[in-house]
Amino acid sequence: MKSPLSKINQKLGVSDTAKNIGFIERFYIKKYGSREKAELVFKQLEEASENEEAFQLALQEKFKADFHYKELRLITKPFKKAKNLTGLMRNLVGFKVSNKSVVVKNNINKISEDYNDLIKPAFEETYNISDKTRKDIINDINQNVTFNIANTRKELGYPHPITFNYWLKYFFDSKFDNKLNENKSKNSGKLTLFEYIEIVSAFILSYDEEKLKFSKPKEILKRLKLQQKTQKQVLKELTNNNYSYLKEKLEDLQYSKTYKAKFGDKPYDVTKRKIPYSLVSIIKEHIKNGYLK
Repeated sequence: MKSPLSKINQKLGVSDTAKNIGFIERFYIKKYGSREKAELVFKQLEEASENEEAFQLALQEKFKADFHYKELRLITKPFKKAKNLTGLMRNLVGFKVSNKSVVVKNNINKISEDYNDLIKPAFEETYNISDKTRKDIINDINQNVTFNIANTRKELGYPHPITFNYWLKYFFDSKFDNKLNENKSKNSGKLTLFEYIEIVSAFILSYDEEKLKFSKPKEILKRLKLQQKTQKQVLKELTNNNYSYLKEKLEDLQYSKTYKAKFGDKPYDVTKRKIPYSLVSIIKEHIKNGYLK
């Protein structure tokens, strides 16, 4: 079976030597302003080399520097090594506190500029990437980067299916029913990358957020950690351990404007002790600001 990367390479034709050479030529013509100026740079590099071997090594180093190979490898490494969102966030936290992040930070503006002005246009011109090709590539990545519902459930703090399945249906109605029953096993169904992101986002995003923020890995890890706990204990602390007041606020949550904007008139089981962070964020708002918020 071909890997997602090999399928993408085949679609783009990046294994085509002539196209690859064309891409490099376009890149350097854009970088130096004309073919003549680009050729002069490489002629000078060759003349400064003692022999052919030295010239080839000099070329490799120039390509690595001009295409920001070192920095891009550092940036992509946390993503390549991660098996799920938790792993990715841990990798990003580790990367941010490491010396390696300094290399990227010091060059981030130059990397962004070169990507937008040189690499991206040269690539698109060479490989003739149509809107359909882009969609095909995204679809290939989505279909081939997969997750398991059971592992996703555990990552979100639900060791047993019953409560998790309740909230999954609460957020998505019957959308994932076929996944829950797949293979006639408890939560063994396969999720695509986009389905995984959609489910995780539904559970851990605050009511006023639209998408995951990879720039704040510590915050995401904090929420995933909170998901492992019984959220009613967190909510009790907001009401000074007044459980009857908390129960009252949970029961009248239907009057919350924030809740209605997010979930309409959808009812939920107030007896559930395990409440997703996303819903907890609304309940916190409701408790802090009183009725009809």
